Amino acid sequence: MSETTDMLDKRWRSTCKTLLGQDVGPMSEYESWLAERIEPHGTHQSFISGKEIISSPTEYAPGAKWISYDEIDFSKKPPKTDTSKIKDLDSLLDAIRGTPCYSGNLFFGNCSHLEKSSNLNDSHYIYNVCRNGNSKYLAYCTLGRLSEDCFGGYMVGECSACIKSGVYRNKMGFELWMCTDCSDCYFSHGLENCQECMFCFNLKSRKYCVGNL
Repeated sequence: MSETTDMLDKRWRSTCKTLLGQDVGPMSEYESWLAERIEPHGTHQSFISGKEIISSPTEYAPGAKWISYDEIDFSKKPPKTDTSKIKDLDSLLDAIRGTPCYSGNLFFGNCSHLEKSSNLNDSHYIYNVCRNGNSKYLAYCTLGRLSEDCFGGYMVGECSACIKSGVYRNKMGFELWMCTDCSDCYFSHGLENCQECMFCFNLKSRKYCVGNL
């Protein structure tokens, strides 16, 4: 384990104890399940160093050159192009061929302990996450911000201690989808401002419900 995955495994176990009442084992054993909802990311190789580069999304020209964002020298001037030889679109492409390249491993602001991720800002201890910001202790998530201790989520915003969910402003949730401002809810959909609910659907401002009752 790396320092990142070791810390995330500890947070995973702690979150599982909070939600499920017991340790269910290492996070790595649930990788395929946690990754079911996330968008696939692209994996490439830097033409400069050979290091692994993660991109999100994946629709890029096959065979294109790649460079990691931290390898870009922004002070370096591009090579000059002889404009006198440019007569049409084909000659323009020939003149610049080999110069443009894509970039991945995009991390902005204050970030640390990021692995197999891209398009992040101001985040820490992140694994297999793309397009997120201002978060910490996340694994197998796509899209979101301002979240903590979330695993296997798609569109998780301002949440904490959520597993396999797509939610906004939720605390302590397991297998939730499209739920907002809820806490301690399990296996539910379309809840708003609810607490302590299980197997519930499309409820507002309810507490202690099972199967909507």
